Amino acid sequence: MKTNILRILRLFVVGFLKSLLLLLFIFTSCTEKEAPLYVNLDANTLTFEYEGGSQTITLSSNGGWTVS
Repeated sequence: MKTNILRILRLFVVGFLKSLLLLLFIFTSCTEKEAPLYVNLDANTLTFEYEGGSQTITLSSNGGWTVS
């Protein structure tokens, strides 16, 4: 009789742990996905004369960025 109670208890604990892992998987997989990061430039190349000069470019991004 003692072994039957242990088997039932073991089945209950194993079933409970499986259910807990399934719920954990479901709730962690339902997170909102972030949009992929992008950087856009309005020019692909900049050409300067030997003497130098200046040009303006436009850069846009949906994330943080730095220039160095």
